[in-house]
Amino acid sequence: MIIRQVILCAVQSVSAVGALSGCVLRSDVVPAGDGAYLVTGRTGDFGPDVQTELLKKANAFCAAQGAGVHIESQSDDYKPLQVFGPRTGRLYFKCVKG
Repeated sequence: MIIRQVILCAVQSVSAVGALSGCVLRSDVVPAGDGAYLVTGRTGDFGPDVQTELLKKANAFCAAQGAGVHIESQSDDYKPLQVFGPRTGRLYFKCVKG
């Protein structure tokens, strides 16, 4: 899955649309112990906010289980003065029902 995303990002990045829109590479959701899960991601130079994209992935994962998302922790490499360049992030979460 991740290899397909890398290839797709590479193809998009050589096109004008890809260069402007950026691309998000996300890991699969993986168990992180104690009922928590981890998803990581990286955006291209002009990509969307990495935390928003990771939260979308977490929401879809939990919704498939009939649950909502409870964020345990999140981090990214946001730098206030950084205009260009890729951004990476990680999101630890739990799926909760009710």
